[in-house]
Amino acid sequence: LTMTSSSSRSNSNNNRVTRLRQDQQIQACRRIYRLLLLTHNYRILNYIGLCKIVKKHDKLSPYCKWARGLARALDRCQTYNSSEIQHCMNRLVDAYASTFTDRDRDKARHDLEPPTIIPLTPLQSRTLSISLIVCAINILLLLTQAIVIALKGDGGRGLLPNVALSALPIYRFYGILLLHTILWCACVRYLQGARINYQLILGLDPHTATSPARMANFFLSLFAIWLSSINLYLFTYHLYEHDRIMAPTASRASFSFNFITFIVLTSIILQPFHFGLRHARSYFFRVLRGIFGTPFTRVTYEATFIANQATSLLACMPDISYTICFYLRSFITSSPSSLIQTEDTMEYCLNFNFLYISWWLYPLPNFWRFTQCLKRYWAGAGIRNLGNAFKYGNRLVVALFAGLYTHHFDNNSTHVVYYLWLTFSIINVIYSYYWDIVHDWGLMKFRRNSRHKLLRHHLMVPHHFIYYIAIVGNMIFRLISGFNLSPTVFFGPDADTSLVATFFYESESIRRSIWNFFRL
Repeated sequence: LTMTSSSSRSNSNNNRVTRLRQDQQIQACRRIYRLLLLTHNYRILNYIGLCKIVKKHDKLSPYCKWARGLARALDRCQTYNSSEIQHCMNRLVDAYASTFTDRDRDKARHDLEPPTIIPLTPLQSRTLSISLIVCAINILLLLTQAIVIALKGDGGRGLLPNVALSALPIYRFYGILLLHTILWCACVRYLQGARINYQLILGLDPHTATSPARMANFFLSLFAIWLSSINLYLFTYHLYEHDRIMAPTASRASFSFNFITFIVLTSIILQPFHFGLRHARSYFFRVLRGIFGTPFTRVTYEATFIANQATSLLACMPDISYTICFYLRSFITSSPSSLIQTEDTMEYCLNFNFLYISWWLYPLPNFWRFTQCLKRYWAGAGIRNLGNAFKYGNRLVVALFAGLYTHHFDNNSTHVVYYLWLTFSIINVIYSYYWDIVHDWGLMKFRRNSRHKLLRHHLMVPHHFIYYIAIVGNMIFRLISGFNLSPTVFFGPDADTSLVATFFYESESIRRSIWNFFRL
């Protein structure tokens, strides 16, 4: 370093050569520092492995004194006490600071350490910029078309006419799924910057794990396709209503746009080829296979984490049933291109949708979590899992009484089933909020010597007020989640409330993203 810095000073007249040599020196320093850091971490890894072996020997061997003596010897040996390596790293930081950063050791150490977030490639940056621009333009067009249709259509009854809302559950299914995934990518990006090993927590292979930037890029592209399809659907509906010459073509195109979008997005997610985050998809389906076999397979943390996401994506469950019913009935009636027939199909599928989901598909994610908690308790994971199982069992009871109240007692508010449903719903909201804050986030625990009131000793976010905002915000979102557990009671099979239901479903997806961040 002394030799290269003096040579750079001697060639100060040639700025280009000096810059090139300085870049080479910086890259060489970074390589040396990172090799020393890897060696240092490798020594620590060996020390931890030997300590675990000694601890196991201490449990099984009658020679406990010898084991304790070996543990003390490990503390003194060079396997862990890598003072020479640390001395070399400090000398390198000092030399780098005196040469390139005006003796600023903190900046020198920051430059030498490996980056926590891998920067985007030029192609990924361009693709991300294009996707964001397309999404912004489509959102503006969507708002404009919605306002125009609301002002001119349906004689002022409702925000949008029923025929314009017929494709809303189809688009809402993928919209909520894409929103949830994009928010998850943002959460993982922050965790990666904070040096939290989310890959180890979720059982990901670091050699094949997809970077958050690549995932966000991929799903933003799908989100742009989704928004473009909605705009085209609303545009064809506008032509159908106000241009009688283009009405037959617009009627055929309106059905084609949502059907093609559904086929394209489903094919991209389920296709078995290397295109489209193959490792992420294989990880997801592997975990999903373990979730379906919960009563018979070993429960892992990644399985419980993905099952928790499914409990917040319950809004997609009615939409799946509606989509299948909508397309099958449209093709069976042999008039899939008619918007008038589409409106009749919508009314039929909305009633069929909620009757099917309330009894079979809707409680399934909560049943998975309920069985997972019970199985972890029987495996000796602690009585805390019984408290968690009570939360999901209570949700199953709420869904049961909601289905009974809606489909067998005709929304009779004086029946005893209504009061049972209301009681269990209130218990669910209060208990779920308590479990989120106290057990999942580790907050709201009254400790005398705590540095932060109602918070943990160690906080990842430097701004403490964010935790207090999350505590209050989670309460609001938990109240809204009560609507999501009983959609047949609050919304019912009525298209006039579809937009309101969409708002509540998206709020639950946002609540789950906040929960993911503070949970990890």
